Amino acid sequence: FFSKEVPRLGWALVSREVLSESLNKNYLEQTEVIIDALRNKAFKGMDVPEEYAKAITEFESKKKNLAKLIDEDWQKAAKELSELKITQLSRQSIPEMIYDVAMYYDRNNKSLLSDRYSWSMSLGPGGRLVCFGTFGTRGVLSGWEPDIRGGLLGVSLSRRL
Repeated sequence: FFSKEVPRLGWALVSREVLSESLNKNYLEQTEVIIDALRNKAFKGMDVPEEYAKAITEFESKKKNLAKLIDEDWQKAAKELSELKITQLSRQSIPEMIYDVAMYYDRNNKSLLSDRYSWSMSLGPGGRLVCFGTFGTRGVLSGWEPDIRGGLLGVSLSRRL
């Protein structure tokens, strides 16, 4: 599926590790962690750029319905979560993750996400949200429903410029 997806053009600042606060949280809760990191770390002491402010407002207006939808129709919830503006601005696609991990390894001879998964904005063929990482016997890609929580499952913050 991801061979048809291509990395988006442009610059993005991406955290090397998953946000520790995002571990053991479902996709919706991770999005709240992302918003907190944007407000209190990435844009600390400055106004949140308009594009991000609008994306946060959109998320806040849909959050309650998305929480309900996760329990009722996880595939529809996954699709809506992946299409949120805040998701598009702050999470990478699987091809972008693969590119970044490969480039980082090439330059530093060290693997990113070697012991964690980072949830992406990409949807797999079955409608699951795809994550990338760990490089263990279970492989580097996995897809989960948006209500799943795991100790190795977090999110890397990607800030598109």
